[in-house]
Amino acid sequence: PLSGDRLFAVVSVSLTEDLLIDPGFAPGIPIPPSEANHYNLKLDWSINQSHTLTGVYQYEDLAISKGDGARQITSPDAIGTEYELIPYYRFGYQAVLGDSSFFEANWSSIINKVRNVAANGSWASPFINYHTSPVQSSGGRRYPYLYPVWWNRGHASVTHFADDLAGSHEFKFGFQY
Repeated sequence: PLSGDRLFAVVSVSLTEDLLIDPGFAPGIPIPPSEANHYNLKLDWSINQSHTLTGVYQYEDLAISKGDGARQITSPDAIGTEYELIPYYRFGYQAVLGDSSFFEANWSSIINKVRNVAANGSWASPFINYHTSPVQSSGGRRYPYLYPVWWNRGHASVTHFADDLAGSHEFKFGFQY
């Protein structure tokens, strides 16, 4: 709680670093460690007993090293890293409308910027020789890409609980974008 029983916050941070090495890894080819960092913040504000506002922000910063079977015969240009920067936010409103009705509205957005590139910055064309055992990879990344994804989502609903219609029933009406 930040202010009595009206304003609440949750903050979390997760920082991770891994060095995963494939069997047969060539020690002369440096593979950077993978990192996965997550940052979260949530605020809830109870305006009064009937109305609450919520705000959520999350940020993910990922760098996943991809050795593609880094073996003695793999060139350093073929070692890659997939980077993801993912900011996400959500705003919400909840209201109690009498003894048996509730209203809820939320708006959220996410932007996912993913790219898979050679760890050393090379844009060389890849060459994959499947006639050898193990498979030889040289040149650049096998599948380099830049893939931005984003979406916005909104929804609102009214829920009504009815106990007087031959039993208990829940009616929910709303829309979603």
